[in-house]
Amino acid sequence: MADNTFCRKLVERIKASDLWVSGKSKEGGRHLSGLKCPECGHAEASAYVEGPFAILCSRKNSCGARVRTLELFPELIEKVERDFKPTPDDPHRPAREYLYSRGLTNKSLEGLRFEYRRDIRKCGSGGVLFYVGVNSAGKEVWNGRIFAPPQGIDKGHNSGATAGVYWRHPGLVYDPNRPTFIKEGVIDALSLIEMGLQAIAVLSSVQDPSKLDLGGLEKNLVIAFDPDHAGCEGLRKWIAVYPSAKSMIHVEGDSNDLLRSRAPGKAREAFDAAIPEMKCRARLALAEKAQDYAEIFYDFYGFPPGLFEFQKSYWFSGVMKDQVYAQRVSNFTCAVDHYALDASNPENPVNKYHLCVKPVDGKPTYCTITGPELTHPWSLRSALLTYARALWEGEAKATMSLASRIIQAKSPVVRQVHVLGHDEASNCVVFRDFLIDPDGKMLEPDAKGFFRASRKEFLGPPKFQTVLPKSGESLSRIYQLINGAWPNNGALAIAFAVASWFVWTVKPTLGFFPFLSLHGDPQTGKSYLVRRLNAMQALDEEGLPMTKLNTGKGEIRQLAQRSGLFKALLEGNKAETLRFDLETILTLYNAGNPLQVRAIRDNGLGTLLTQFQSSLIFVQNKEPFKSKAQMERVVSSAPFKVDDINGSSTDAFRAVQRIPIREMAWCYVETMRHRRDIEAEWYEGYVRARNEILDAVPDNRIAENHGLMLCFHRIAEKIFGAKLDLRPFLTALAERKHRQCNHRQANLADHFFEAVDEIAPKTSKEFVCLDDGKMYVRMALALKSLDGNGYKFYAAQLYQELKEHPAFVTSNVNKRAYWGEEMTDSVQKVWIFDANKLDVEEGPLEGMGA
Repeated sequence: MADNTFCRKLVERIKASDLWVSGKSKEGGRHLSGLKCPECGHAEASAYVEGPFAILCSRKNSCGARVRTLELFPELIEKVERDFKPTPDDPHRPAREYLYSRGLTNKSLEGLRFEYRRDIRKCGSGGVLFYVGVNSAGKEVWNGRIFAPPQGIDKGHNSGATAGVYWRHPGLVYDPNRPTFIKEGVIDALSLIEMGLQAIAVLSSVQDPSKLDLGGLEKNLVIAFDPDHAGCEGLRKWIAVYPSAKSMIHVEGDSNDLLRSRAPGKAREAFDAAIPEMKCRARLALAEKAQDYAEIFYDFYGFPPGLFEFQKSYWFSGVMKDQVYAQRVSNFTCAVDHYALDASNPENPVNKYHLCVKPVDGKPTYCTITGPELTHPWSLRSALLTYARALWEGEAKATMSLASRIIQAKSPVVRQVHVLGHDEASNCVVFRDFLIDPDGKMLEPDAKGFFRASRKEFLGPPKFQTVLPKSGESLSRIYQLINGAWPNNGALAIAFAVASWFVWTVKPTLGFFPFLSLHGDPQTGKSYLVRRLNAMQALDEEGLPMTKLNTGKGEIRQLAQRSGLFKALLEGNKAETLRFDLETILTLYNAGNPLQVRAIRDNGLGTLLTQFQSSLIFVQNKEPFKSKAQMERVVSSAPFKVDDINGSSTDAFRAVQRIPIREMAWCYVETMRHRRDIEAEWYEGYVRARNEILDAVPDNRIAENHGLMLCFHRIAEKIFGAKLDLRPFLTALAERKHRQCNHRQANLADHFFEAVDEIAPKTSKEFVCLDDGKMYVRMALALKSLDGNGYKFYAAQLYQELKEHPAFVTSNVNKRAYWGEEMTDSVQKVWIFDANKLDVEEGPLEGMGA
């Protein structure tokens, strides 16, 4: 097999995978040894260098698995056209290499007439076709298969009507005196020819044997179909036409599976050894009665079959008084569609069994069976009658046999994902409508709605509504418009979003992840910017209002439902009416701190943690962060101002509105195409950006937060094809944050002044006026008005802190002033404050632009 470059590529792929264990795996002679078994995980498996089509576990007693290598690395078949491009001298090279991947060599390919064809049925994948002959209509017939058909496209392909024709190897001289094996597919027939046998392919088990001219080969036929329902029915049909023919049914798989699971040149030996059992399997398939089936099985194996399928029902067989008996125990058969694993409580994961119940008459029914329902005959009978209108009549032994068959079926395990975004167990990013695998490739769910995370594990997508991305508007245009509508703040928001998509790798590495605050004037598009950012992460939503109308448990669950994505918290302008406890951000900022810890209801000391795996964007008119500890954990945007809205920003805003949400979601897919590079390179870029900010702002935490944003802005620049130097803007934000954090710590008096500023314009009973740089407050009326609007202050504590405030001048003095419509030019007892010493919003930041 010296010309088989596919095998060498497969060997290289094995060495580059986690099957290759450092210090244990090695290549020597004909073998790759010390490989990790995909089934049991022990480094005691091997593969053949000249035919590495199966990973063979040497632990025969406890595992002994034979795993097809291409099931582990299906991308090698998907890329066969790219890796082995056709050339003028070898136009059919992809097809030849594909045949090599099926374990076929020049021994079976010599003289074979086959072709490589591109984009078969316009499905995006090419394939290999074999020349069959000319049909009754005088047209050429070709039969073959597509290399990597997309979901919903059948792998088989015919060119020309196949009725009445069959395939025989054009380079082989058939001997009518030798056994001729009849197979369904060409590759199966070629597999037997590779073993030194003589075979033809009838292209389908439904082919009418009475209409085929076998050209003398019928003298010594061996009908060898696959061990499925179609193969067994085909066997009956052929035996009816050729009653003297021998018959065989493969015990498991087909002849190509056998060829690829044995050492090169050793498949024939395994085939010959299996002939007696394959003949028995054929006799079982041809049995007329269930009693005959049981006796044939007992005569060959020496024990009764127990539970077996016959004529679309289950039967149970045993031995009583030295006589084999068979008793029907159901009016259905069933197959395990998949196993469902719910690991939301890791202490007690729950398994469920999703069955396809096939009645003797009628359509199949899908239902779910639990462990307790499989335990007793009466519980299984009740469950099947309830869920599937099927009758189970088996007693204890038959019930345990069915349960054993169900739990041992080689069906996929589907683990239900409850969190939207990054799934730590599989390292995939999971949405309802698509998945991003560890290599950054986008996958859509299969026909059953599941994602294939690995060879053995499938993922059930989270149930939250998401958006299926669609390519359209360019990323550079989207970036340009968002930053045009909200200059610099838009670029900062995109950088934060991209960083949030990698929070699961950033936060454990750095030990922290900052929050983003978008704040400023009403009606400046802050909430709409967040809606567009959510669209970029495939979500059609705005955010979670920070209000006391929400329950604490509801908010915690909303935040816990995401991983590797951001969540927006909206309009938290009033600390007194805010449900979200801002002190929470002190712990959520750091890695490893949960959202909530709950005791497990048992007699032990166990707890259940609700993890915080996302990031937060606060959206409000006025920032609610008061303490230095709160402020320094937040990257605050420049204030959004009505005065900044102009013709250019309005045009960009309207253009952003016109972009379909699915095209916005494509930003996430394109970003994740660079997933491997971002994971490998972000930290080095972060260190450089942090040091640049630190040169201007002598505060480690503030420099780290803003440096992280600068790092991911530069990553976003490359992905989105943008050119924008955001360093001056982020430096100015960091300097402003540094000044804020080093001011006097806000206290109850500051909250009082903010509340007065909020409430005074809304009341007709004026309690405050400004005059000559002073603020005069009618304190009793002020407290009453504030209390009526949801602000509760305790006078004794408030008065003390007001007197200690830098703006305090004096209290309880007479002042003649205008107090609104209620009183005019009257003298009132007032508190006096220096308006110039009250905290006010800072002006525009240097470097922030228009």
